[in-house]
Amino acid sequence: MLSVGKWHAAHCARYSGDIRAGAVPHLRRAIAVLGEDGDRVALGGLWAELSESLWMAGLGDEASAASDRSVEVLGNSTSRERAEALGWRSRLSMLLGRYLDAIPPGTEAVGLARTINASRELSRALNALGTSLAMV
Repeated sequence: MLSVGKWHAAHCARYSGDIRAGAVPHLRRAIAVLGEDGDRVALGGLWAELSESLWMAGLGDEASAASDRSVEVLGNSTSRERAEALGWRSRLSMLLGRYLDAIPPGTEAVGLARTINASRELSRALNALGTSLAMV
């Protein structure tokens, strides 16, 4: 699938430091290729990846909007992508100093990650949730 290739290209670009010119455009193209009628889990995962890349590019407002879209697209799916999206939503709120806002998605991400045995997603969600709880 073309969107998987774009995701891998975006991931490589992000961690090489080429965020604005590489990662963000690759992810936007992958979302466009998949389309709104495509696989909702894959689409939601791409929106979450885009959100994180936008944050890393210093585009906080766009990152928040993309995170909201990710959670919306994923709905109530029981998937790693949803656990990751909720954990990222929590982490983004924490990074923005919105600690109370970080607690509900963090709590939901932890529960989902435990249910599906998603250790990476659980670790990331626990980090954001724990930090936010400590700050309130």
